[in-house]
Amino acid sequence: MPLIRTGVDVEFADVAVTGALDVTGAATVGGNLTVAGYTALEAGQADAQFTLWSGDKDTLRIGTAGGGLAVAEGAGATSGVATLVAGAVTVATNKVAANSRIQCTVQSLGTVTTPKAVGVTARVAGTSFTITSADATDTSVVAWFIISPTA
Repeated sequence: MPLIRTGVDVEFADVAVTGALDVTGAATVGGNLTVAGYTALEAGQADAQFTLWSGDKDTLRIGTAGGGLAVAEGAGATSGVATLVAGAVTVATNKVAANSRIQCTVQSLGTVTTPKAVGVTARVAGTSFTITSADATDTSVVAWFIISPTA
């Protein structure tokens, strides 16, 4: 069995691995990494776009009951909450586009005693969108989430 001395940087070109490959520490791949079969990651992050191109209806899955999706909120976000003032609020975010799918859900009631219908009534691509309630006196807190369709 070949042995690679530890504690030194090692570089390979065009290497095929049959069987298991165990890496302790950081591994950097310049270019593409193709994995045939099942891939399991204990944790991770990407500092770039991550694309899933399967045509399956469940291409992206949370595989364990109780798992979830966490989306950061704040300036320039695709998710957040806004409080209606006199039945409307304009949300500033550069993430909105002309074809964005913006989902709104009442989180807590303000001046109304039952939830009223809310929807997006205006948008300025790259700048903001407006959420409006069916009740002009509504001061409810509304959660919003932007989904961008692919080309």
